[in-house]
Amino acid sequence: MTILRSTWRLWLYILTSLGAFLVVALPVLRGDMQFKFYVDTMTYERVARTMPLSFDLVQIGVNLFGPVLVLNILGGNRFLVYLFNVACLVAAFAIVVRTFPVSRLRLLFYLTLTPLMFSSLLSVNKEIIAVTAIAFFAAYYASGRRWQLAVALATSFLVRWQMTLFMLVFMGMASPLNPFRRRRLLSLLLLTVAISIVYVQNLATFHRLDQVAALGAREAVEGSGLYSAFISVQNNYGYFLVFLPKTLHQMIGPLSRVDRVTDMSNFFNNDILVFHSLATVILLLAALWRRRMRLDLDPIYIAAVYAAVFGLSPIFSPRYFLPIYVLLGIAVALRPHQSQVAVTRQPMPALATG
Repeated sequence: MTILRSTWRLWLYILTSLGAFLVVALPVLRGDMQFKFYVDTMTYERVARTMPLSFDLVQIGVNLFGPVLVLNILGGNRFLVYLFNVACLVAAFAIVVRTFPVSRLRLLFYLTLTPLMFSSLLSVNKEIIAVTAIAFFAAYYASGRRWQLAVALATSFLVRWQMTLFMLVFMGMASPLNPFRRRRLLSLLLLTVAISIVYVQNLATFHRLDQVAALGAREAVEGSGLYSAFISVQNNYGYFLVFLPKTLHQMIGPLSRVDRVTDMSNFFNNDILVFHSLATVILLLAALWRRRMRLDLDPIYIAAVYAAVFGLSPIFSPRYFLPIYVLLGIAVALRPHQSQVAVTRQPMPALATG
């Protein structure tokens, strides 16, 4: 009965998104309505129309390759893009519930709680692909099925090169190549220290990006200056000290715009991200209440390594951390008497060096 209820609610959610797509998204994307529920959709569509598909679209500060590839394959048809996005969400939900001993209703509740998930169904974007990528990667780490890893790596490259890097880094940390692989906290600390050093040694590459990102962060969080302070610390070998608060700031910082929720001129930043941050706070509190914020839980450990890699970015972009939201949702949805299934264990055979 639980499976039937979760399936029914998922399809109700999808039908609601279909209505939003037909009534709101399509008119907005055609220019008939002024209602910005997206970030880079129009850029992706313009590039797909005017530029050839090539790996030149993959750069340090931007990756247009994935969305442009999707648009090319689907002929730029927005309805087909919508169906593709729905398929990504359904695939992510299905692979998680088939791999982890979770409450399907609880998992579905948290996945559908954030408006960022809903808006990601309505137009071409990278966030919904990232949801699929992280779901398959978590499933692979739990099951060891290599086809799941193949799906995770392929979809991660469509999102951002940093996501592929994160997966490779995590597999290295979980393999016998890491003598401290059973000591997760130490491994995480050593990773962030290593990142701190490598980042500063290559600071010239990120200098201009730092300046632009600091300006954007001040605008996004109403000039608090906190994000710029985090960047300053990481520019002086201190990333390992600030990666957790910097990640948390990315995830819930938009709450500072709560007084703008009635301003529809920038609906994505003023409403979608604000209520996504509120959903994130609710999920974090649930994880603490249910005692799931533990590195011995695989979803939490994966989320921590993801935060270590993505938290380095000087760009203030809360949507980059939607995969952490998904992983937290998995951890919270684990059934109490089965939560020890997703704990420290032998590395998966696919991770072994032989």
